[in-house]
Amino acid sequence: MTEAGTSAGAATVGDSSTADASTNEGSSTSGAAAADPAGAAPHRFFGQIELDPLRVPRDAGQVAEAIVQHLSALMGSDVTVRLEIEANVPKGIPDDVVRTVSENARTLKFSDHGFEDDWGR
Repeated sequence: MTEAGTSAGAATVGDSSTADASTNEGSSTSGAAAADPAGAAPHRFFGQIELDPLRVPRDAGQVAEAIVQHLSALMGSDVTVRLEIEANVPKGIPDDVVRTVSENARTLKFSDHGFEDDWGR
């Protein structure tokens, strides 16, 4: 993910520039559907988006309503949603925060988590 603040150029669910691009006449969809000349329906969706760390509840809710809800409603669909967090703290992460975040990650059953000190030393 990004450091605190927004990432320049990262699309959000409500970004009209990304929504308009898919509705223009004559434009094709990206991925497998565009490459299939037989016109068969696509069988897989994938997507990645960066969320503003200060607005995760709002942004994740928009993704859930605009994307996940529609795909999950399809008969036989198997939808997986992952949340990935990456935090770089140049001055170092204090021990109390390491303890708290580690305990919370275990409690929330993160499949993988940890801290690293690999700043190129």
